[in-house]
Amino acid sequence: MSDIKKGKFIYKNEDSMKKMHEFYDKTLASNERAAEIAVQKVRDYRTETNSSIEVIFNV
Repeated sequence: MSDIKKGKFIYKNEDSMKKMHEFYDKTLASNERAAEIAVQKVRDYRTETNSSIEVIFNV
């Protein structure tokens, strides 16, 4: 089994490690913002339509 499949990452140098951390930070921030938008859209819909639907987000 490769190290990546075991959850281990091998960085060739500090620069590649820094780039990987920057990528994850941006991805997490993007996902968090997308979740905020989705939740707000459902709230808006429920208010506008007087709906009682429940939404489960699978993230």
